[in-house]
Amino acid sequence: MIENMSDQAQTSALALPFLKHALIAVFGAVTHALVAQREGKTKSIMDFIILVIISSFTGVIFSMIAMHCFPEQSYLSMAIGGTGGYIGVEGMSIVIKYISKKFK
Repeated sequence: MIENMSDQAQTSALALPFLKHALIAVFGAVTHALVAQREGKTKSIMDFIILVIISSFTGVIFSMIAMHCFPEQSYLSMAIGGTGGYIGVEGMSIVIKYISKKFK
């Protein structure tokens, strides 16, 4: 029974940084969606929700890349994740263009 509790504690300790990064990415995504709504780019609540989901995914991807590149600096990787959530799909297109130029 004690081993099971320590396994749960270990799993929680490993999952906590990912949850923090995902939360910051979601905050960036919500900010992006609110700006888009103010500019009239979202027509309905469904557009708003879809934009938040897509931008959150982008922010999480940016967080994961940053956690891999900067493993000891969690604040930097969280900032990169929030920025990735804010820039959303446009940020992913920048990354895709950069990577495609590197492999040509």
